[in-house]
Amino acid sequence: MKMTFASVVLAAAFMLAGCGQGSDTPAPASAPAPAAAPKAPSASAEPATSEIRKSGVAPVDYIASSVKAEQNMVKTVDLSALNENVQLFNVQEGRLPKSLDELVEKKYLGKLPYPPAGMKLAYDATTGKVTVVKE
Repeated sequence: MKMTFASVVLAAAFMLAGCGQGSDTPAPASAPAPAAAPKAPSASAEPATSEIRKSGVAPVDYIASSVKAEQNMVKTVDLSALNENVQLFNVQEGRLPKSLDELVEKKYLGKLPYPPAGMKLAYDATTGKVTVVKE
């Protein structure tokens, strides 16, 4: 939870730091013009940061990819911790747990983590692997 909060704060700091216009002239009073349609990537294409500096607006793809990256990071962290606890259970008990609830019952976990919206935890008792799958 602390890691998620820290990553959200860090992402917000980066977004706020990159929001400056970069010039000393005042911005016009009218609303900014809509951003042009994204160009197809090419070998000589400028990095996305220069596009942000020119328009003053972050591309929608950048924001969406940042959110998706954070969600994937949270899933990865939760899964690695769960898989480690399954292996610890296996070493100490001499067998794999029958279900993830057994990890909580035997105090290997305080509680099961909540999966992201639209997802669920899937545990394979034969291999001892925990995965996140769509509901």
